[in-house]
Amino acid sequence: ASRPGIIEYRWPEFRLRRCRLSNGKTGVLIHGLNLKTEGWKNVVWGTPPDLAGRLPRGVAVAVEQRADVIVLGSGGSDIDGKLEAEYTRDFLLQNFSELTQFSLFHEIKVQSIQAQIEKILRLETRSRNTYEEVKYSAEIFKAAEVTNIVLVSSPTHLPRCLRDACVIFGEDAR
Repeated sequence: ASRPGIIEYRWPEFRLRRCRLSNGKTGVLIHGLNLKTEGWKNVVWGTPPDLAGRLPRGVAVAVEQRADVIVLGSGGSDIDGKLEAEYTRDFLLQNFSELTQFSLFHEIKVQSIQAQIEKILRLETRSRNTYEEVKYSAEIFKAAEVTNIVLVSSPTHLPRCLRDACVIFGEDAR
């Protein structure tokens, strides 16, 4: 079995590519953030029009790559019993129409993609750290026969995400 390819988008140089990853199914892992983190909304949602956070970037990548699965992680924190991934999903869906405020979505008809995004969303709620988030998300991707994985996170978090992905998927992950 082939190992998934992993690509990384670095902020602020993030540009949507007008190409698809290699053949096979694509999954996007939008890394979670502890719900009690100061500035959670700025990191996860961002500030329109040009400072898109993890969620808008992840959705944009999923649309561009025609992703088959989007995983929201993790279970590492909660607010009133609602786990991080659940809270993040609900936040995304409640604010979906607001994606139009981000320049990433100027060429995307947001209202026409919401149903598909909802259909491919999966929640990873068992993890307590980045390594577990990648590991448990890999199980979701494997069950969906995903062969390409895109990691979406913050600039300071991506090196750890990629390091953990390389450990989990093997040294040939790139």
